[in-house]
Amino acid sequence: MLPALLLAAVGQGISSASASEPARPPEDLYAAHCAVCHGARGRADGEAARFLFPPARNFSRGAFRLVSSANGAPTERDLVATLKRGIPGSSMPSFHWLTDAELAGLAGYVRELAIEGLTEQLVIAEASDASGSPEGPRRHATERLTPGAPLAELLPVEDFDQAVVRGRELYASNCARCHLEDGSGGREPRWDDDGGLNWARDFTRGYMKGGLSRQDIAHRIQAGMPGSAMPATQLGSPEDLAALVEYVRTLIPEDPLSLVLRRQRLTAERVNALGDITHDDPRWKSPGRVFVRLTPLWWREASILEVKLSALHDGSSLAIRARWPDETSQPRIFSDANRSDGIALQFSSAERPPLFGMGATDNPTSIWHWQAVRLDDVAGWMDLLEPPHLTGSHQVPAVRVQSPVYHRLAGLPVVSARVEQIEGRGIPTRRKGTTQPSDVRIEARSDGKEWDVIFLRQMEPPSERDIEFLMGDEVQMAVAIWNGAAGDTGPQKSISIWQSLLLEP
Repeated sequence: MLPALLLAAVGQGISSASASEPARPPEDLYAAHCAVCHGARGRADGEAARFLFPPARNFSRGAFRLVSSANGAPTERDLVATLKRGIPGSSMPSFHWLTDAELAGLAGYVRELAIEGLTEQLVIAEASDASGSPEGPRRHATERLTPGAPLAELLPVEDFDQAVVRGRELYASNCARCHLEDGSGGREPRWDDDGGLNWARDFTRGYMKGGLSRQDIAHRIQAGMPGSAMPATQLGSPEDLAALVEYVRTLIPEDPLSLVLRRQRLTAERVNALGDITHDDPRWKSPGRVFVRLTPLWWREASILEVKLSALHDGSSLAIRARWPDETSQPRIFSDANRSDGIALQFSSAERPPLFGMGATDNPTSIWHWQAVRLDDVAGWMDLLEPPHLTGSHQVPAVRVQSPVYHRLAGLPVVSARVEQIEGRGIPTRRKGTTQPSDVRIEARSDGKEWDVIFLRQMEPPSERDIEFLMGDEVQMAVAIWNGAAGDTGPQKSISIWQSLLLEP
């Protein structure tokens, strides 16, 4: 049922920007959407880079993973496809909402950054080329990053059953060592050329970094993934390649859950007085709800990958409901109190705000942040413990001080009713932004399998720092979710790309 709902949600997606709009210069697009991770010069040293796993690609190494040329250099089509799709299994999101002209310009700009960076590395590695020309390193870098002949097109399969039998044999001899016999992928990490760790893809999870089509899979086999432990594999014949592709596809679920991020429109239906709306209110069955895909900035098995959003308004108040699966969603106080389940809704009135970074100094965003458990909310419970919690002490230079000893209270049924209001002005928000008490009310509950959280606020902004909601207008909205039991804290979280929130007139 879930895949069908996800497909329906994608059907409500927002198309890329109108082709009639003038294309933004690629350097401006890169600065707004890419530099925060990849760095201003493509060296993987952006402000957010230290928060990402797998790490952002360092273009100066000249190794792009998803290619379709015989020499391993990406074509423009390869780069545009990666920008449009993103890279499931990493924090690289989809930029399908950019125009075709903008995507092509951005792809060319990324290639130029790669050429510049690789040139610098060659200059360091070799004072000059064999001819002694100072232009040698630049020429060599350009040649290395110029795509060669395209890989052969995949042949059609005439006898599917026979092809699968042959493909199973080829898989056992060429692929099973890393991806395992059942296709579930290795649990032992492997080193990439850039020093990062990676794991063999789990086909049974139903998502691939480079796409699910027959030709996509063929390209990964033929070209490998340059710079990673996935090698190029040359088979005996084009028929063998087609057979292996068909067998790999049998390992992928029939209805795979795509992790490609899509922009969608969440419509807030206008209803009669919301009042103190509850989770069981039948008006939540509004057709405007959507499933939104998330991508973890720091990938782990228990990452939250989806959230279901609904919205209602009565002309003066707006309610937004978020539900996401979490088998560990019973509220607890952990040894590290910062590792709590939580969710943040981020809003921007800009038409096309930067994707990451939680706003900028000249274009701040409004963030509503809720944590399931806050220690200061339950301080009174600590006083009921024996011995009292204010009994510990430790020695610091010249001063002996009393400090709290917070006992671990597993399963304490306390859910916070507080929301922080944050004005995001860049990374990290806590340093560049401001935090203040919020006028947003919260209703949160868990059944042990799912969090169900309702945010409620007046449409008129309580302060000039907050977002204003007007009927008939659209604002941009993004979601971040933390799974405390998995170790999420601070920047380690799952995020969406920008969605559109429309308040029905």
